[in-house]
Amino acid sequence: MNAEEIIRIINDIERKFNVDNWIIDDLHVWPLIRIDLMFNLYYTKLPALQNEVDTYYKIKNAANILKGTLKYLYSSIIDYKNNDKLSKVDVIFISDTDSRVLIDKKWYNRHCRPFIDYFNNKDIKTISLEKSHRYLIPRSYKSIYIQLRLDYELMKSMFIVNKKIKKIKLEDYDKFLKYLNDKKLNIPIPDINRLKIIVLAVNSYSNYFTQILNITKPAIGFTVSYHNPVCMAFNLSCRRFGIPSIDIQHGVQGDYNAGYGRWLRVPVAGYELLPSIFWCWSKDEADSIEKWSQKVQASHKAIVGGNLFLDLWRVSGSKLAKKHDREFLKINNAVNKYKNILVTLSADDNIKFINDIVPVMNELKNDYKWWIRLHPCSMQKKDEINKILIDSKLINFDIDNATDFPLYALLRHMDLHITQSSAAVFEAESFGVPSIVTSYDAKSYFSKQILKGTAIYASNAETIKQLIIGQLQTKIKKRRKNECQSKVSIRELDKLINEIRKRSLDIKT
Repeated sequence: MNAEEIIRIINDIERKFNVDNWIIDDLHVWPLIRIDLMFNLYYTKLPALQNEVDTYYKIKNAANILKGTLKYLYSSIIDYKNNDKLSKVDVIFISDTDSRVLIDKKWYNRHCRPFIDYFNNKDIKTISLEKSHRYLIPRSYKSIYIQLRLDYELMKSMFIVNKKIKKIKLEDYDKFLKYLNDKKLNIPIPDINRLKIIVLAVNSYSNYFTQILNITKPAIGFTVSYHNPVCMAFNLSCRRFGIPSIDIQHGVQGDYNAGYGRWLRVPVAGYELLPSIFWCWSKDEADSIEKWSQKVQASHKAIVGGNLFLDLWRVSGSKLAKKHDREFLKINNAVNKYKNILVTLSADDNIKFINDIVPVMNELKNDYKWWIRLHPCSMQKKDEINKILIDSKLINFDIDNATDFPLYALLRHMDLHITQSSAAVFEAESFGVPSIVTSYDAKSYFSKQILKGTAIYASNAETIKQLIIGQLQTKIKKRRKNECQSKVSIRELDKLINEIRKRSLDIKT
């Protein structure tokens, strides 16, 4: 189901039912249901939140805990110099290892590290918590692995704790469930029992984070990709602790992403599970959030802070950019023979997408080199995708370097970008690289880019082939406004620093 259809269904539910008054144990649960519906309806293979309560996933989670324990022990020992410990700080970050890219042979968190460096240079003390069963070492800075404890909290909530819910307020919930059944959506239906288990898991995570906040006593908390149960629980803990939680933009947002756009019903005091501040790359994303949050500014608001990691690559004479320019020239031995085309894959349906464009790649193989970049959630598909390309007799492609190399280091040298609907369209535009988008949703996500001509939609392989030639001939020539964007970021960062110092002083007194 495409994003427009999903948001239409969600908004229809919000019009028919008082979702902003659905409460379990003092927790407004609509964000849990809304995000779960979004993932179940959009992704065909990625497990959504309520899948975690199914028996199969209980067993799988138990197996993951065992494997995760071994990975945790290995990574913690080998990379022991980067093991941090809880102490009093000004700012706390929580993210996953999917945010890391390899720079100087160390794994660098592209979303959090620019913030951390800026804060540390201003004597603002930070600490970073990392979730995920994927341990990437060596890390480029200190962090605390928390996945093992999160696994324990999840299993405890499902198997150990007394599952007594004290209060349930779900007006017309039976009618809501009938509405979903009548739609014949073929997804797990969030009945009351499932919902209670999900709430117990979130509360278990939240209790753990509250313990951490009591030790670290931060003034502000940051998350990346808030719309998962762990980060939503972190937002809940921050709210109970009385500090702002900030979600750092990591990808496509806008009106058609149900995590960020078109919330029609929001309680007067906001939702406990949502961040209090959304750090957005541009005014477009911020405007989508402000449309619904303007009536609850005390609880939720958006700020245009820019993409800090991207800024590091766009500044004239950047050491980071120069160094990776040299490395790219080393790995791209066909630099003078081919035009470079970057293909960024999505988290879902990437095999179908590759099969669809392989004929185009083969037909144009004498003129172009193809850089196939895997999505962090589809790393396990690498061998399968590689086999498809090899079996097709395609030679001039690169998966390893395209995936491991920082995205912005690649975009500096690309002539064209092709994707289903990756947010890399925004980033490619910043580097003057035109994009071809192929999914129906992309027409909504990147409507402004399509209108400007920095992206163009193609619905089939033949159109893609024709557009490749056309887009390469019309590569964007205008210069990027690097310094302007950096000044925007610095201004918002300095505002945060003032807020952090004020709050830290209040905490001390």
